[in-house]
Amino acid sequence: MRKEISVYAIPGLRRYSLIIPHLKLNPRNIVDEVCREFEVSPSIVLSKSSKDEAVIPRSVIYIFASLLNGYTLKRIGQVFGAGKTHSTVSLAIKSAVMQYDINRGFRNKVDKILDRFDYSPKAFHLHMNRWRK
Repeated sequence: MRKEISVYAIPGLRRYSLIIPHLKLNPRNIVDEVCREFEVSPSIVLSKSSKDEAVIPRSVIYIFASLLNGYTLKRIGQVFGAGKTHSTVSLAIKSAVMQYDINRGFRNKVDKILDRFDYSPKAFHLHMNRWRK
């Protein structure tokens, strides 16, 4: 059964759906916005560095990248993590979600990035719930 959707309804649907791709959310924008908020160079974040200045923003990049259609944990590790495995990406996301829940400063930074993407906080929190197990 096919039904047409009014073009005026699409922005409202996009804000509350994880299925419809978000226009501002793309790999380049994710890296740029996270690096800007955490005041770090993209080359450091996308390197193999294990320093906190690289690891923390990288894990936030992983969270936002997991919202992208077609980006599996393995692909996220290849594209954003200098060859990190899917299990490393999964652990980094879980760690970042835990920090989001307990660290107010970290949460404020992630929320600022979320606002810049104009992404629905409700949809974002639903997405993060799958990592809170």
